[in-house]
Parts: sequence; C-alpha cells; structure tokens
Amino acid sequence: MEVMVVIIIIGITLLAWKIASSGHVKLAIVNEGRTFIEKVVAQERMYRARSNKGNFKSINSTNSNGDIMINTYDNKYFLTFSVTGVTNEGFTVTVFGSGKAQGVEITGVYTAADNNLSITESGL
Repeated sequence: MEVMVVIIIIGITLLAWKIASSGHVKLAIVNEGRTFIEKVVAQERMYRARSNKGNFKSINSTNSNGDIMINTYDNKYFLTFSVTGVTNEGFTVTVFGSGKAQGVEITGVYTAADNNLSITESGL
C-alpha cells in the first residue's frame, strides 16, 4: 500500500514539474530566436558599412552566410534563417524553428532610418 502512495506522489510531482517547465522551454525557444535575429541585424549593419555599395545582403533560407559572417551552428531550436525584402531602408529577418520549435517562425523587421527592430513570433 505504501508503495502505491509513493508511486502516486512521484507521478503527481513529475506531472507538476512537466507543466511548470513547459513555460521555460517556450521562453528558451523564443529567446534563442530573438537573440539570433539581433545577431543577424548586427552583422547586416557591419556588412553594409564594409560594402562599397552600402547595401544590405539578401539571403535565401540557409544555416550560414560567409558574406555577413554568421551561422546557426550554436543554435538548438532555430537552424535556418533568411533575410528578405532588402532595400537601402532595411530588411526582414526570419528564423525557422526545428525540433521542439517545429512550426515556429520569428520575424524581425529592421528599419535603418531609426535603427528600429520590430520582432514578432508565430506558431507558438
């Protein structure tokens, strides 16, 4: 009888832990995506400053780009990204989730005139 009580208590404790930790996993996923977008924006700004043309770099969906010197190799949830809508005024960065973040996309729209980055999340 005591064994049954102990098993039930352990089960309830594990369930409570799983419920409580799911919010932390979601937060970790979002933070990784947002941080990577900020890194891409910084690298794009450096690329523009170094470029003779003064342009941002358009990037098709990939896991790395040598021109702006960035890759997703250290990421756990976001392994591909793209830079689209490139103009002299700004661009859009999208990171695509995988694994536990499958279906999650985080998008950052950068505006050069006011150095503003607006980030939105979908699929969470």
